[in-house]
Amino acid sequence: MISDFVWDSDSDGYGNNQDVFPLDATEWSDSDFDGCGDNLDAFPLDATECVDSDLDGVGDNSDPWPDDPREWMDSDFDGVGDNSDFDPFDASETKDTDGDGVGDNEDLWPLDSSKKGIVMKTESPTRKIRFPIMQACLLGSDHLFLW
Repeated sequence: MISDFVWDSDSDGYGNNQDVFPLDATEWSDSDFDGCGDNLDAFPLDATECVDSDLDGVGDNSDPWPDDPREWMDSDFDGVGDNSDFDPFDASETKDTDGDGVGDNEDLWPLDSSKKGIVMKTESPTRKIRFPIMQACLLGSDHLFLW
């Protein structure tokens, strides 16, 4: 006579024949087959992610700052997270120290918010022309019109 008994090594209510983790009572399934049990897997349907250490919704494998909940992306690859970056799409601008809306690298007076000025980008990477904003209007990133 064959017995209907199914062994449950970890006593979690799932028989060893159904339990992906037969020796772990806290886990029994792994929906995305990443080796991380669904109960502890922050992304149970994403085989590329398992843990989100900073709980920002982005898995540690994809998060350049896995321990900083304020940062998870660096669009311009300058090493400064988008949420802290003055201009997250311009790798040459990361700060606006005086808060005047002009990035420090383009600002004639980066420490004085009462004065504004820009550095005109030219085709030569070593040549820059500086103008106070009252004398110049920047159109796009490579064209300057004076009035």
